[in-house]
Amino acid sequence: MITSKLNARCYFQGCPVTGRIGKAEQRRWTKMNDFHSTAFFVKHPFRIEDLKVPHRYETRKRFVVVKTIELSKIDYDNFVADLCVDRIFIEENKGLCHVNEDGVWRCLLVKQRGRSDGVLVMPDGRDYPKYAAYYPGEEDEL
Repeated sequence: MITSKLNARCYFQGCPVTGRIGKAEQRRWTKMNDFHSTAFFVKHPFRIEDLKVPHRYETRKRFVVVKTIELSKIDYDNFVADLCVDRIFIEENKGLCHVNEDGVWRCLLVKQRGRSDGVLVMPDGRDYPKYAAYYPGEEDEL
């Protein structure tokens, strides 16, 4: 009886002795953690301040970061001071970005090297951020 309870626990919740989990538990855990973050995307933003405005929660879009681009401090400051300028790093990576069939925005994360916050960029075929959103960074890095 104890063995069957231990096996059931190993299969469903992860074995306290071995730390292994069964395939069913693995699928359930993956499904539970298969979520997308949401962000408020602004069309044709000028500066980073345009991305930090109050907004209704319903206007947020689900997104996934397909590539992270890290810039030096001076390059990042230049980028966020004028978001309307064509950027070579966006031109080189715009093919990765699109809205998939589930409505999830596949976008770039542009951030300053060594920082967790940044700007989510959806170029929509352009060489500049046609849509952008402020990304506050990972919760565990705050």
